[in-house]
Amino acid sequence: MRTPVCLILASMVLSGACQKTPPARQNLSHESTGGSAAGMPVTPPPEPHSKKLTVTPPVTPPAPTPAPPPAPGTATDPACVPAPDVATSAKMYPWPRRAAAYESWCARFPAPAGYARQPAAVGTYAHWLRHLPALPVGTSVKDYQGNTLFSATVMTVSVIDLDVGKEDLQQCMDTIMRLRGEYHWSRGAADRVKFRYAGGLYFGFSDWQQGLRPEKVGGRTRLMPKAGASSGRKSFQKYLRFMYAMTGTAHNTQELPVTAATIQPGDFFIEPSPSVQVLGHALIVLDVAVNARGQIKAVIAQGYTPARDLHLLKAPDGSAWFTLDPSAPVTFPSWGNPFAWTQLMRFRN
Repeated sequence: MRTPVCLILASMVLSGACQKTPPARQNLSHESTGGSAAGMPVTPPPEPHSKKLTVTPPVTPPAPTPAPPPAPGTATDPACVPAPDVATSAKMYPWPRRAAAYESWCARFPAPAGYARQPAAVGTYAHWLRHLPALPVGTSVKDYQGNTLFSATVMTVSVIDLDVGKEDLQQCMDTIMRLRGEYHWSRGAADRVKFRYAGGLYFGFSDWQQGLRPEKVGGRTRLMPKAGASSGRKSFQKYLRFMYAMTGTAHNTQELPVTAATIQPGDFFIEPSPSVQVLGHALIVLDVAVNARGQIKAVIAQGYTPARDLHLLKAPDGSAWFTLDPSAPVTFPSWGNPFAWTQLMRFRN
């Protein structure tokens, strides 16, 4: 199922089709032939786990006819009110947004009949995720160049109003790191933002601000003084861009394991890229609802390759709510490989 595309193209003598651009990306999809990571804030040191070009993953064909988009305000879920007001939402989600007015995606998708969303106190990651701003109903998924991605749009119920940037960098795992980083930033806790680098080393924004950068020293990756001190929002964005280019699914499999019984918003399913010829993927749990019998439904969202809008996936019944069976692997429409429950993780920071 996973054909080494680069080898095929090389045999056809298509010049440059598989040439990497430093730092090359880990993920490619059926909607892209690659991307450039030009404009990085620093020239990263060579790393054995930096992102490589890979091939198309197995993709479950989407339904031929999409379900009509949900109409906002059709129902009110008590767990979704009160939503943040305009001023509060601007502080919670401080990036440039496209929508003229703020609307939480949560308001569009009440919990299924007989289910209740997990409690999420104000200030928690679950609450922050639940009230992410949504683009207008019917918005298509677009990539970092503004191209409409039709196959992604068909399997989507809503698009989050989260900027992607102008480079092919903010892909699947990157989007999940972006959300976690932005949550800490919005709370004035940017020093808590840290993610794994090659070899399991944590490299955080606090390190970045001090001018430290990862470098191979004596066969090990260490943090070395390589730049001047920096701070502020622009520095934070440069740190994230660096991490998007130099980390991915292969680096984030050693976070906290999560069971079905303990699943909560912010957890993520992850399949690491095992080689340069096989794609990895990661999806985030945006919300969880449980019924009286303990059955679980969840809202699942993803970024993808090429870099694109964060979007909520459509469940088999056309809703935003996937049924998660603790006794069986779970499959999502954009990724043909089932995820085992051992592939569900939670950030330590």
